[in-house]
Amino acid sequence: ILNTLCDVMGKILGLPGEYFETEYSRKSQPDIRAMLGITIEHPRTYPLLFPALYPDLDVGSKKLFGNWQVLAKILKAALFGPKSIQATRQSGHLLTRRKTYAQIWGVTTLTPGAVAWAITVLLFFLSPDISFLGDGVGVTSKISYKERFGQYKRLLIQRWDTPRVQAIVASMNQYIFGVRSGLGEPSPSSASILAELDIALAQLDLEVD
Repeated sequence: ILNTLCDVMGKILGLPGEYFETEYSRKSQPDIRAMLGITIEHPRTYPLLFPALYPDLDVGSKKLFGNWQVLAKILKAALFGPKSIQATRQSGHLLTRRKTYAQIWGVTTLTPGAVAWAITVLLFFLSPDISFLGDGVGVTSKISYKERFGQYKRLLIQRWDTPRVQAIVASMNQYIFGVRSGLGEPSPSSASILAELDIALAQLDLEVD
């Protein structure tokens, strides 16, 4: 999935696609550094809540996850394939005959784990890393992606029922699935599927050496 997302990260972030090629040195790009929130004085300090999670990279706005469109596009491309983020409202997700991950997993709404995974993926693609070790630590940045995933998921679980987060989740569900679904707790019939998705997203691509 990470290899697939690599091809569309430029489009998702409004940046040149070459920035996300394997051999490209992203750490030298000012716009990438701004999205990560790293400074010349502390080039290896990566904020937990980095500017790319805020509208216009404005951390001072205190509108965390206000830049939800980026996370929604990452999830939509992962669940329905890269072409899905170019789909029109009329064409929806009917762009391929192959089963999508959304169909395989039976997922029709977002969970804290899914959103946390998208944040972790965004962090990875903005970082100078091109791979990570088996323990989920970035080879270059030394970021522990497994630890970050857990921190993001805990934060989202704690704030999941707040009006602001619910409004953001509703907008993301609308963009990804075409319906304003997924508010509140998952129904008992879908709880086990969503729990399995959380586990799958947590492990997905994080065991690569």
